[in-house]
Amino acid sequence: MWCHRKGKEYEVYDYEQEKTVTKFFEKDECSGAVYLFEEQESVEFVLNGNFTQVDGDEQTKKESFEIIKTIIDDVYVADVAYLNHLLYYPSNSSTAFSSELALSEFAELKKVVEENPDYNFFVGFEDTRRGDNYISMAEGSTYVEKDGIIYGFTLNTYSNANMFFVPVGTKKEDYAKVLEERLNNYIGNPEVKIKVEEYDKDKFETPFANGNVGYLFKDYLKIDIENYYKKVGTNRDLEYAKIDNKEYLDKTENIVAMYTYGLYVNDQRIEIGIAPLDVSEYSKFDTITTRDSKTGIILKTTSGNVPLDAKLLVEQFEVSQKELKHLDDLGYKNLNSYNLKLYSKILDKVISDFNNVTHVMIPLNEEWDGNLKVIYMSEDLKKVEYYDVQIVDYNNQKYLQFETKHFSNYYIVEAKEEIKADTITKEEVKEEQVIKNEDTNPKTSDNISTYIILSIISFGVLLSAIKFSKKDN
Repeated sequence: MWCHRKGKEYEVYDYEQEKTVTKFFEKDECSGAVYLFEEQESVEFVLNGNFTQVDGDEQTKKESFEIIKTIIDDVYVADVAYLNHLLYYPSNSSTAFSSELALSEFAELKKVVEENPDYNFFVGFEDTRRGDNYISMAEGSTYVEKDGIIYGFTLNTYSNANMFFVPVGTKKEDYAKVLEERLNNYIGNPEVKIKVEEYDKDKFETPFANGNVGYLFKDYLKIDIENYYKKVGTNRDLEYAKIDNKEYLDKTENIVAMYTYGLYVNDQRIEIGIAPLDVSEYSKFDTITTRDSKTGIILKTTSGNVPLDAKLLVEQFEVSQKELKHLDDLGYKNLNSYNLKLYSKILDKVISDFNNVTHVMIPLNEEWDGNLKVIYMSEDLKKVEYYDVQIVDYNNQKYLQFETKHFSNYYIVEAKEEIKADTITKEEVKEEQVIKNEDTNPKTSDNISTYIILSIISFGVLLSAIKFSKKDN
């Protein structure tokens, strides 16, 4: 859409005069086009009215500019994040995303939205155009708005990359088997049928068994090519030699060979590419991150049963006197308490259990300097779970981090005195079972030594008693 003020000059070609002439807008005017998906055509429009100039707040302008800078690049999903789309976001287009959910599906956009709760964001893009054998792209914009004023927007390329990865060192003949196992572990659901098959030129639409994705690695996935060559143990010449169709391939460009396979997700088949990649590189596609804006608590999960749009919701709650007494009996003082929920709009439900590693990161209070733990207690207080914690640095801030497999009410606690715990970490503790001190629960060998010493002392006491008894007689 283009907007112009009354009196602004513009040039247009006059076919009668067969030359370019200068004209002036007679009104404030906006013109543009809307693409109608059902009709498969574009409709042009013109809006006339009176424009009112709005300067907006200067501080908001600065903040908006900083926000825009963080999302001015390409946004994408790839690897298991793309599989996540296939599982939870049905689509009739060649991409698996929609503008309606884009702000919560793309990790880059989701992060900036959650970190700036006072702003409104809008994403719009064309349906899709096919970009490459291993990627589909849509062009569009992201807007930043506050108090009814649009402070800025940026043009983006939104893409889904049907590119998947196996660990460096995997043999080519094992690509399908290794990826299939990796995807099944990610999903963790035997009812979802995953199969990876070898390339078949008679069945596949992709015309070649392999292709170059060097520029896609660099421009879209932000993978450094020279670092990739070093970690994989390859170079440009070796990758060039792997490519079957070299008709449009320039040997001097970034070259990474990717091999074509078929991925079945239940009855749906998608043609994908597979290449080796360092685990530290492709693990970023595995992790879903969400941040609660009120408390700053962050969740990071690699669980395949969590859709990409899942949002962390946190409420602090008052601890009852009964709960405080129970914590006191366990040897702990309550510091804070949170109810954690994870809500997915696409599923329209709260997700409570996770099928893979899930970390919760709580901003560290400077006053928390004792022996810290996270505790879960059932409502009847008969079950207690203890979670070991770590202090970690993330984005220049310290967090208290623990790992869990489910969400509920959690208590941040501090030991009343130094407890060297034979802790039952992340396991259910039954019938008022509490942490036992190692000093009062020695190992078996220590028990034997203790019994021998006690026996000697007891025997000595007995002899003394006999001796004194004889003396008295």
